[in-house]
Amino acid sequence: CFLLNEDFGYGFPEQMVEVPEGYDFDICYPQHLAKMTWKNGTLSMAGGPTYRLLVLPRTAWAADVLTLRRIRELVQA
Repeated sequence: CFLLNEDFGYGFPEQMVEVPEGYDFDICYPQHLAKMTWKNGTLSMAGGPTYRLLVLPRTAWAADVLTLRRIRELVQA
């Protein structure tokens, strides 16, 4: 799951994420992250997809305090 603060809609720049052959990714936003739980080595939302990784942007990136706290909670889980 690639975490973004901004909705790029259909104009998501492909060069923002390098995806190895045979893999795929979804974009998630802070409101999704707030609903995710960490269990058995995966991030998941109730009744939704599961993810093995949470990817943060490589470039300069800003997030609100609640999002940063949520990331910390998931890392410590």
